[in-house]
Amino acid sequence: MCYTPDSSYMVCGYSSNNDSLNYNIVLIKIDNNGNVPVDDIIISNEIEYSLECYPNPVSSNITFSFHIHSAGWRTDNALLNSKDFTGHTHIEIYNVKGQLVKQFSINNDQSSIVWDGKDSNGKQLSNGIYLYKLDTGEKSITKKMVLLR
Repeated sequence: MCYTPDSSYMVCGYSSNNDSLNYNIVLIKIDNNGNVPVDDIIISNEIEYSLECYPNPVSSNITFSFHIHSAGWRTDNALLNSKDFTGHTHIEIYNVKGQLVKQFSINNDQSSIVWDGKDSNGKQLSNGIYLYKLDTGEKSITKKMVLLR
């Protein structure tokens, strides 16, 4: 924990679930007496991600379901500045050789994408293990799926 040069904010950091890779920074406004006013601004860099696919194993179409949420800046429970992921967020599908076979761009209002099992050239992919990855440019999540036709 440390204070800003003018001592009007306190900077705190914490790691959820004892995970040193997911470290959150919080900036808390303090008054002249060192107290934290209840309704003042709290700034957080915390971003929540989730990614699933179903069905898995895949026999026809697969649905990628995802959630991306930026905490943004909050004051009086009003969101002031949430992160815009448009144009920077993708779901990418890789074969076991690490080759990108398909990519989908995600808009802020999307929560799922349906894939027909074809590569970027429209060719049906063969049976096997594939990796799917949600990438926001700041963080990525990679998981495994099995394609069985």
